[in-house]
Amino acid sequence: MSNNSYDEVVESEFHNKKIRVQSIITGKSLTPYHVPKVITVWCTSAKCNGCPIRDEQDIEIDAIDQRILQFIDISTARMPFVIMSVLGLHCKSIAYEVKEVQLIERIYIARPTGKERTRKGGGSRPAYLVGMSVETNSVYCLEGYTTVDPSTQSVTHVFTGAQKKTNDVESFNL
Repeated sequence: MSNNSYDEVVESEFHNKKIRVQSIITGKSLTPYHVPKVITVWCTSAKCNGCPIRDEQDIEIDAIDQRILQFIDISTARMPFVIMSVLGLHCKSIAYEVKEVQLIERIYIARPTGKERTRKGGGSRPAYLVGMSVETNSVYCLEGYTTVDPSTQSVTHVFTGAQKKTNDVESFNL
């Protein structure tokens, strides 16, 4: 898979498509998120007929599943409603237990250093990195997909891979 340009990955043709983009990490949230990876759900009511959750089930929210962003910035009190929404359930008799969590960092990316950045200007946009951490002010080749933030519908990216690149400053020899 070849690299996509920083500017093109926000176009509608890249919605929920795999991307690889080189970017500089301009910042990140101070605290990462732990969001559900494996959730066990079950129905607590004996009155439900035809309930799809009659028996205990494990539901996995994978890093490549855009529903993962629905668990960002929610309170513990809202968690049952988000789980029901993610699973497409309307029953209020659902109980759950989060069996496993995954790390997500909110990062801010910009055009990589060099000609592209100086010609087109600065500015960062938010994205999310699942399962790993990165250093700020470093250039990375990021792999993931473009999607929308569920609370604002603004374009964002979910990255599932990050490979650090040497930048102009690090590779400079006097």
